[in-house]
Amino acid sequence: MAYYKAIKGKTVLSLASDLDNAEGEGQIWFNTTSSDFKTIVKVAGTWSTGGTMGTARYYLAGCGTLPAGLIMGGGPGDKDETEEYNGTSWSEQNDLNTARDQPSGCGTQTAALSISGNPGGSAAVIVEQYDGSSWTEIADINTARRSSNAAGTSTAAIYIGGGPGLKDETEEWNGTSWTEVADQNQARFYAGGCGVSTDALIFGGLTPPATANVEKWDGSSWTEVANIPAAVGELSGSGTSSDAALSIGGAPGVTAVNSFNGTAWASENAMNLGRSGQAKSSCGSILACFAAGGTTPAQAAATSSEEWDWSSTLAAGTWATGNDTNQDRHGGAGCGTQTAGLGMGSYDPSTDNAETYDGTSWTEVNNLNTARGYFSGFGTQTAGTAVGGASSGVDATMDFTEEFDGTNWTESGDLTTARNNLASAGTQTAGITSGGSPGLAITETYDGSSWTEVGDLNTGGHTHGSCGVQTSALAVAGQRSGYATIVESFNGTSWTEVGDINNARDQIAAAGVSDSSAIAFAGQSSPPNQNQDHTEQFDGTSWTEVANLNTARYYTCSNIGTKTLALCACGTGDKNATEEFTQAQNVEVITD
Repeated sequence: MAYYKAIKGKTVLSLASDLDNAEGEGQIWFNTTSSDFKTIVKVAGTWSTGGTMGTARYYLAGCGTLPAGLIMGGGPGDKDETEEYNGTSWSEQNDLNTARDQPSGCGTQTAALSISGNPGGSAAVIVEQYDGSSWTEIADINTARRSSNAAGTSTAAIYIGGGPGLKDETEEWNGTSWTEVADQNQARFYAGGCGVSTDALIFGGLTPPATANVEKWDGSSWTEVANIPAAVGELSGSGTSSDAALSIGGAPGVTAVNSFNGTAWASENAMNLGRSGQAKSSCGSILACFAAGGTTPAQAAATSSEEWDWSSTLAAGTWATGNDTNQDRHGGAGCGTQTAGLGMGSYDPSTDNAETYDGTSWTEVNNLNTARGYFSGFGTQTAGTAVGGASSGVDATMDFTEEFDGTNWTESGDLTTARNNLASAGTQTAGITSGGSPGLAITETYDGSSWTEVGDLNTGGHTHGSCGVQTSALAVAGQRSGYATIVESFNGTSWTEVGDINNARDQIAAAGVSDSSAIAFAGQSSPPNQNQDHTEQFDGTSWTEVANLNTARYYTCSNIGTKTLALCACGTGDKNATEEFTQAQNVEVITD
């Protein structure tokens, strides 16, 4: 018997509380408080709407990954169109040399194969290779066929089964030529498949009728393994090996999705649209893939695509009501964490009041030296910083910087440019501030005593959210010639535009530890003074909407917390309300 240490390289930990980080995924620990063995597992995967293809089609081929996919060929008729996917939109590329439906594909977006198919109604031996720009004919397969499956790369692939009739042949590609190797046990066409040339699966398909049979390829022979839950043909597959696979859709109008762990199949969340004959073969991993085109339940060629995401170990996040602040405030600032936060200032009327939060209640502490609102804060509860702002009634824009040591506030070096409605991130000794009224692009960094101008925002603005650290920060949405969805990332030197937020708004709040781990919430949108309750999370590439705030608001005390443990305090909408966002790892008790 193998021991856990021999498998995982470590012993089972004994802990009084659960692990709460991604490193715990797949590990086992013993919780001494509850007397349970536990582990962190992925939450249910979800399908979301992807980009619209340029050409409606079915019986097409697909390969690559999400977000770097490739589709080619298909019907009705013979299609030669090739499209690339960047995770957001499809774009047309150079056509295949031979138009055809029912081809198979494998490889990546920049190094792919399109194998055989049914040009002019006859099964073909044609193989074309894609280099990221154009297609070139290479060595033919040995047996003409169509509606087959392929797996692997452009230099190491296998081509499996198909029609007309029933084919059981398997051919292996070494980058130069095709060689017939061991046949399948069950001949079939219109099957699903995935994997690599030495470790692949083929499942379902038509024998006919439809079959639930599944076979595993080990590089030399096929072995029958556990069947998919239901017999189905014209389905697609995704996965990088035979023990990490997805079975997706099928005819007629099947939405079912099943995952394989090397031993058994399990039902997962269904697709939004039942489809058959969609792009299949090597279209990603079990964690992230796409389904593109196909035949809809109305028997029409589709231009739609869907994206599968099963990568998160985080449970659904929720906002919970906390205790109110002692001081009503809007247009104030904040910093720190959910259990050690600092809120300060306000506008109309301006205040110098400051409070700390311990995860349960707010406590008043020593006041700022200068009353202000529409400013920003960064740092921690015991090493916080307040910068810029304005004073209501006087309408004076400020350049003042103050530092908090957990007890007292001390004035420090002034901004090079006075401004209000600016945004900040970082620590008390390594901070960054950007933008400000009216529509400024100015960015300055702070070393604990003085400010230095660095690269400007690409799009000037104000009332955007900011979070992260000095060398990895975000500037989120804001007022940039209108309510914006623009998001920019700072690397310590310059700003680069990244994935837009879903909901345009200004006066938005943000929190997070870097430019790839952030949360944004609240804000104001069109029509003017329309409070928002939207909450979105950022993974470095795209924003995903999560649980809404209980109270819609804007001009909150921003920059408190992390992507999974954030705090929303005060703001226009409810000037002393506090809410806590919590999103824990998906911890499960091991029962057997």
